[in-house]
Amino acid sequence: MAGACNGVSAREAGEALRQGWLEGNPGAQVDLATGSDGSLGLLDAVESVHGGVREVATVASATGPVVPALILLAGGTAYLQAHDALGHRSDASIESLTHGSSAGVGQLIAAARDAGARTVVIGAAPAATLDAGWGAIASLAGGVPEPFDALASAPLTAELVRAARAALAGLSLVVTTSDLVPAKGLKGPASALRHQFGPETSQMLEQRLAPVVGALDAVGAPRQDLLAGAAPALSSLLGSGSSGGLGLGMLALGGSIAPGSAWVGNEIGLEQRAHHADLVVVCSEQLDPVEASSGMTAVAASAAREAGVAVLALAPSVLLERRGLAAAGISSAARLGPGLDGLVAGAVRAARGWAW
Repeated sequence: MAGACNGVSAREAGEALRQGWLEGNPGAQVDLATGSDGSLGLLDAVESVHGGVREVATVASATGPVVPALILLAGGTAYLQAHDALGHRSDASIESLTHGSSAGVGQLIAAARDAGARTVVIGAAPAATLDAGWGAIASLAGGVPEPFDALASAPLTAELVRAARAALAGLSLVVTTSDLVPAKGLKGPASALRHQFGPETSQMLEQRLAPVVGALDAVGAPRQDLLAGAAPALSSLLGSGSSGGLGLGMLALGGSIAPGSAWVGNEIGLEQRAHHADLVVVCSEQLDPVEASSGMTAVAASAAREAGVAVLALAPSVLLERRGLAAAGISSAARLGPGLDGLVAGAVRAARGWAW
């Protein structure tokens, strides 16, 4: 299984690994699975097993100007990637974090609904915005995209959530993400910015967003089990902080959060495919404790363990020692050189070492 690696897409990385593996072991049979952490590369992973039709929608970007964004339609489900509209956290600015809006995601969801989708799956990566999904909610409620203003927005939240829920009646929302953090607090999206902008700015952003987060918590989820007692605040749920809090807004609309790598692994049938393999090879950008415990590598290792086969992990950066690999269920790991050539060469070496 290949994810985005060495600066190329999962699809390109997978083809490079296939090429190298067959060069190193021409007699091998390679079942190539396109992976994703459920955030970036989601469409490629789903399309590799379900096919579908890609459509382009023009939506508002985080800071206003329109941008093209992709929707994959397959079997009554629409798949989209929030970063097409919101950008990535690494590109964030003070302007995008204080006034950037998730309205473009709302426009994407509406376009998917209008195309006949009954379920919308949203890949949510760390975003350049921090509006708790308020812009997406306002857009779905019929609002015109405009710069986000937390203090002015909070009093309107309950009314807009009701209108957005009505607009999405009969539609299921699923957020897949590797960004499994709450919407506030020390592990929230504002706190994650402290290394990028400093602790004072991070705290300012947290306080600025608090009225909207509080308003969404007050609204709560649309369906609650009265026999289960008091439900936890939506903002405390893991994944509510994904994509600058977009996860929180989607929860308020009745959506659900799914750990991205595990969701994609299930979608591409990884467990079943592992049972037909002699070796599971997984390629990721970095093999570290997080990847080994909750990323694509963890999902591949779990599938291989169930099938009783070995796991080889490939990555440009390997930060686990032998004991860490063993604890994660990884049989062996190898570093890859840079670029596509590094992927091919690494696969050639690995295929020769694992030939039998």
